[in-house]
Amino acid sequence: MSFAPWPESRVNEFESLKVETMAPHLSKSKSAFSQVTVISHLCSPRPSFNGQTPHLLQTLSLSPNPHPSLSLNPHCSTQTGLKSSYSLPESWTSGSSLSLYHPFISLLNTPLSAHQFKSIHAHFIRTHLFFDTFASSRLLKASFYHYPSLVYALRILSLTPSPDTFTCNTLMKAFSLSPTPQKAIQFYFRALGSGITPNAYTFPLLAKACAHSRSTTDAQKSHGQILKHGFNSNLYVNNSVIYMYACCHEIEVARGLFDESSKPEFCRDSVTWGVMITGYVQNSHFSEGLNLFREMMGAKMEPNDATLVSALSACAYLCALDHGQWIHAFLERERREREGIDVILGTALVDMYAKCGCIDAARKVFDKMPERNLVSWTAMINGLSNNGRSHEAIDAFLEMERESIEPNDITFVGVLSACANAGLKEAGFEYFEKMYRVYGIKPKNEHYSCMVGLLGRLGLLREAEEFIKTMPFDPEASTWGALLGACRLANDVERAKFVGSKLLELDPRDGSRYVMLSNIYAASGQWEDMAELRKTMREKQVKKVAGCASLSINGIIHEFVAGDRSHPKTDEIYSMLGELEERLKREGYVPDTKNVLHYMGEEEREGELGLHCERLAIAYGFISTENGVPLRIVKNLRVCGDCHLVTKMISKIYDREIVVRDKNRFHHFRDGSCSCSDYW
Repeated sequence: MSFAPWPESRVNEFESLKVETMAPHLSKSKSAFSQVTVISHLCSPRPSFNGQTPHLLQTLSLSPNPHPSLSLNPHCSTQTGLKSSYSLPESWTSGSSLSLYHPFISLLNTPLSAHQFKSIHAHFIRTHLFFDTFASSRLLKASFYHYPSLVYALRILSLTPSPDTFTCNTLMKAFSLSPTPQKAIQFYFRALGSGITPNAYTFPLLAKACAHSRSTTDAQKSHGQILKHGFNSNLYVNNSVIYMYACCHEIEVARGLFDESSKPEFCRDSVTWGVMITGYVQNSHFSEGLNLFREMMGAKMEPNDATLVSALSACAYLCALDHGQWIHAFLERERREREGIDVILGTALVDMYAKCGCIDAARKVFDKMPERNLVSWTAMINGLSNNGRSHEAIDAFLEMERESIEPNDITFVGVLSACANAGLKEAGFEYFEKMYRVYGIKPKNEHYSCMVGLLGRLGLLREAEEFIKTMPFDPEASTWGALLGACRLANDVERAKFVGSKLLELDPRDGSRYVMLSNIYAASGQWEDMAELRKTMREKQVKKVAGCASLSINGIIHEFVAGDRSHPKTDEIYSMLGELEERLKREGYVPDTKNVLHYMGEEEREGELGLHCERLAIAYGFISTENGVPLRIVKNLRVCGDCHLVTKMISKIYDREIVVRDKNRFHHFRDGSCSCSDYW
């Protein structure tokens, strides 16, 4: 593209025109042609603007289309370089150093192609900007977005005349966020050996690198450096160290540092509380995390969004509905006058209510959300599926598709689970095929497990086994586990033996597999096979996981194990158990003792069943709540058949809703029936 030369009469006109006057009109112009035309004329040898070129450079670099400013620089640098050809405006400098307002530095904050970035780099070298430490550090930072391998950044650093702490911190940040965070730690010690002095911004980056690498050894080395340089009392650094140890699963060390931060010589803020709460939740110490959140609120500290999400996650796991409702009310009260509940907090609330068995409350929150993304829809679909609302889950998926939100593999786990729970064979295979044909998502083991569960629910065990054989990769334990569960319900002992052998090969340390297979043998009276299996458990030192049930009453989590007598209200609990037992027998209850050890007497077996942990939890719930209040119980293992029957009967006899979340799914017991339709 060529442009007509300027008429002689225009030269004097432009020479007398201040560029500052022209620049606002130029920056507002929507025509790229007009900008390029002016720049082309400005860069010709004829015009001279008495040092006004920098103002035009700055205006162009800050305009909606900043890239034409690159064309202006060759004219400026053909003499003795940018810094020596004219004095820099004050807004471009901060004291004796350059600032972010310098046009070529500000260009680095705009979207650039790799070619444009290299062009700016060339300008930095040609105009001597590269030899300014601040400018080179900004160039170094910008290079991360164009060359994620960091090779280019390291090359820039190697050519930087005098890299300072800021420059090294910039590269450390890039390393800490890269797939190889250990390199940030290695780089730190190299920089230290080169005479670079770390500052308060260095050590949080070092701690973050250790957190991402999950290396306790590196964490201890980094902590030693912090102590050596005297930054352990710095609030920002201390928060980072707590987070670092929590990510390295050293939760007790993290708690020790948190407790130490309450001393007068240290500082503690809401972030300190938040990282400790998040650390507890990420390390599956949910009760401790929720208790600390209560302490935080009692201390009048304002939680940030990350802390609230962690607290809601703890509520979800513990089924602590009262805590979750309090957080929801807090958000409604505090955010109504301000920014409202955003999509992240809204999704956390949906997940919390769904995992507490309050699926209607979850749907209400979901429907009120001003913005819903893929994660929100996935949480809602999985929540509906897990709570036995299979058809609603499928309807939600179709609604999501209508809103042009593309599902991911986790979304399809919820959809396929919904089909499996409802026994929708045709729909299940339709969505299974749609997943990879329409959306290009390769089925994973979780998706195949759902399909095996679907076929097993329909009693199609042979077809389920054949389906496993069609898998393009070796099936994992969960897939065979789904088939073993179907064998149990169909009482197909021979197939159960084959499936059980596969499971024990894949996961020989999982005690729950042995227990399920043992129960299948016991139910069919194959005592010798059961005894041999238990002998194998002893030889391999496989321990059965103890059953544990918990429920939240007035904000306090109460946990029970089978035969538990440690609770302060043990006498009242066992008295209620006796009352429940008598009422059940009057209603025709006959204990299902076939899964209890055969060498016990019948009376001993009945007594063993009566002391299961979920029954203790139900008894405590009855003596601690008003009539009609739903009980919400969490169990770490699958509910046994006898306890399932008992809970159905109790829900009808006492007109009480009881929600039990076991290892596999939710059970909503109402009026003598269960949402799982007796398949779990």
